[in-house]
Amino acid sequence: MTGSASHGVDELLSVAGIDPAAGVQVVSVGRLVTIAFDPSLPLILLADPAAPASAVLPGRHARSGPRAVLGSLYPNDHQLLELLHRAAHRLEDLDDAALAAASWLVPALDPVENIASPHGMAAISARLRAPDG
Repeated sequence: MTGSASHGVDELLSVAGIDPAAGVQVVSVGRLVTIAFDPSLPLILLADPAAPASAVLPGRHARSGPRAVLGSLYPNDHQLLELLHRAAHRLEDLDDAALAAASWLVPALDPVENIASPHGMAAISARLRAPDG
């Protein structure tokens, strides 16, 4: 990462209120469909309005863009924070163009809501085994 890119990410992390030591993922919107990421960690999406077409990650062939990938991992009412204007938007209200036009914070999912992760099932099982489960 170049010094200027690092400075920009530092600013975005500060606006998002995220301590990178606690864990965070950073990727451009244009590369989102090509990488594996964990919804139990915050995700910073970097604006990428001129993103070239990228190779698709195996298993993601059914999802045609960043919005579809996010929709398969997060609930539709999940709140994303557009970082420049600090405006919250529900995932269901966004499309690929809106995602590519700005930098976003996708907050982490609660472990019980993270059903796409192998760790999600363990959290659900633990919740069901609890005395009030």
